[in-house]
Amino acid sequence: MRHALRRLNEAGVQDFRSWLAASRGRTATAPPSHLLDDRTRSDTVEGDILLERPGFTTKRDAAVYLRDRLRRVRSLDLHRDQGLWTWLALFYFDDVCPVTDGHRRVLDQAHYVLDHVNDRRRYRHLLATPHQILLEMPDHNRLFLDAPLSVHGDLVEQMMGRLYVIRLPGVRAALERLYFDHEGGRPKRGIMSSKKPRRGDLRNRLPARIRQLQRTYDLAAVTGEQFLQLLGPEFEPWLDGSPRLEPEVADTPAPEPSPPPDPEWVTRPLTAADLRHGQIRIPREAKAAFPPTRCELQVRVFGVQAIASYNPRMGPLVERDGILVVGNNVLAEQARPERPVALRKRADGVIEVGHPDADS
Repeated sequence: MRHALRRLNEAGVQDFRSWLAASRGRTATAPPSHLLDDRTRSDTVEGDILLERPGFTTKRDAAVYLRDRLRRVRSLDLHRDQGLWTWLALFYFDDVCPVTDGHRRVLDQAHYVLDHVNDRRRYRHLLATPHQILLEMPDHNRLFLDAPLSVHGDLVEQMMGRLYVIRLPGVRAALERLYFDHEGGRPKRGIMSSKKPRRGDLRNRLPARIRQLQRTYDLAAVTGEQFLQLLGPEFEPWLDGSPRLEPEVADTPAPEPSPPPDPEWVTRPLTAADLRHGQIRIPREAKAAFPPTRCELQVRVFGVQAIASYNPRMGPLVERDGILVVGNNVLAEQARPERPVALRKRADGVIEVGHPDADS
């Protein structure tokens, strides 16, 4: 049976929070599914998106299914849409919080109610985070996605705060070879040990080594094998039994009846300060159109060819909106204050900002 996607409003989110608080440590009870369709507790989502409950076991199962269904959702920042992801957690509650021996192990509320304000807690959502990982890391993602959906995991907790690093293809390819047990189909033991750091472990030693390498090397330009060589002999024991890196084919999305010709996003709404400084703020999803590091690049802004400077602003701890500086003359003439700007990356690699067929 298919169900139309909706979004919980503030009252619906609060009712779900109250049910979660009352359910911790108690015998399993049915989740408040009436909130899913209650018009006083939820709102429609444009696009007529229909969902089923196929039964998710792993994070990958959920991420692949939701990627194929949510691509038509229009949102300024999809992974901060609290109402949508909280509705999805309630809809798939038997998957994210299954009943075992008559009990549900209800976790902290952040695993089901998206904390869209606190970046350190936002990554704890059991559906939004796997979806984001699959979009931003379409290959070499087994460390993060080949794991039970209902378990958040220390690995995700620690590494999502370093998303700016694991987005780099060479780095994540090397991580998978170092720390994933391909025969067992799970992360190797000891990689996240917090009691006593181990030589070359993922939690303690790898972040320290990456910080050293970033002072000298452009890690966005290295391959997986080159990154392994840069890490040095301390990390070599983790390679035992791991196959050499080969190009990996990413999960293939299910076909869409009428897919858009080019990837499309929208920017943040332009403020008076943005127009004054000639800048456009780029949300997390739209960063996929740009290089992962600071650069100058050619773009088309409202049909005009221009040289722009781009700063992804990944940050060592908190990732912020990227900044694209195009000059205040172009924006002042063409842009509309307090409105977002359409953005797309054409098949030939050219980035268009404010293309006419999307902004007219």
